[in-house]
Amino acid sequence: MLKERVKVSPLGAFFHTEVGPLNRIIHVWPYEDFAQRSQIRTQKIEGWPPKIQEFIEDRPRLAEVGKAARRTWAAHPTWNETAAAIEAYLTISPADPAEAAANPEEGAS
Repeated sequence: MLKERVKVSPLGAFFHTEVGPLNRIIHVWPYEDFAQRSQIRTQKIEGWPPKIQEFIEDRPRLAEVGKAARRTWAAHPTWNETAAAIEAYLTISPADPAEAAANPEEGAS
């Protein structure tokens, strides 16, 4: 089921509760934009969404999903790197926006 789902977009994060309200699963799927999200969510994916009971009864599968989310997370920049890139982008004010896009470091102050 998860293997079919990640074919259409990567799993960005996966959480499950161990304290508080039990048996809750939160999964996060990043999209380029709202149009991509809408397009992907209209696709029929066999076995998706899964029944939470499947995860409760199959702890190894729950662990597999968590590890897959961790691999996706590890492949992306840190929050500090992302914040620095955004700050650099926002501080650019060249005369030519195309030049700013090509040389983001040069416009940072």
